[in-house]
Amino acid sequence: MHFRLDTSESDWPVHSTNSSLNSSTIRTVSSMGRLQYSFAALLSVLTIASIIGTSLAQDYQGPVVDIQGLGSVLGTMGETAWTGRPIYQFFNIKYAEAPVGEQRFRAPISVLPWSGVMNVTAPGRGCPQRRTISQDDPDAEDCLTLSVYSNDLTANRPVMLYVHGGAFVVGSAERFGPEYLLEKDIVLVVIQYRLGTLGFLSTGTDAIPGNAAMYDVLESLEWVSRHIPSVETQRRYDLW
Repeated sequence: MHFRLDTSESDWPVHSTNSSLNSSTIRTVSSMGRLQYSFAALLSVLTIASIIGTSLAQDYQGPVVDIQGLGSVLGTMGETAWTGRPIYQFFNIKYAEAPVGEQRFRAPISVLPWSGVMNVTAPGRGCPQRRTISQDDPDAEDCLTLSVYSNDLTANRPVMLYVHGGAFVVGSAERFGPEYLLEKDIVLVVIQYRLGTLGFLSTGTDAIPGNAAMYDVLESLEWVSRHIPSVETQRRYDLW
């Protein structure tokens, strides 16, 4: 799996290390037309080239995909709800490092490459929220992940990037699976981002500048832009 989007022009607004949000226009690009949701979500549809570097390794019970520049991931198989089409599922791939310590309320740092094969065969937990947060779980904040679903790892597919709702205080990628959307020929990417205080607290200082969750969303877009190869991609997005 290799994801890359041309961002060489100066008007591309996404910079994960920038301390101020830039305005961006967002427009859907997909042969599927527009999909509308009843809650606020970011819908980004990009025309992409085929996902490459895929092999069904004998040593693993599932699809193993190479994400160029990062490492390999081991996924699992599912099927669609109506017609039983096969779905290649890669749950909770990290797109950013854990936002802990001095980074807790700041813009995320891009994930570093890993060695070996990362097991992403099972849905993970959502970002900390009031009903799940626990002082006994030191890894709870390591939640900046995205899940990728496709029904074909070799064909050209448009990509839908979906940001879950929940009033910015609850929710997770696990709640929004691919069983219905993957009846169509798309790649579905569902992201997670910081919620509640961890995502939006601001003191107006460099330590806690605010809107960390929005920077998470932008970082996930950059992850897609770096690791999904595009064909005639238009670098505009619609904010839904």
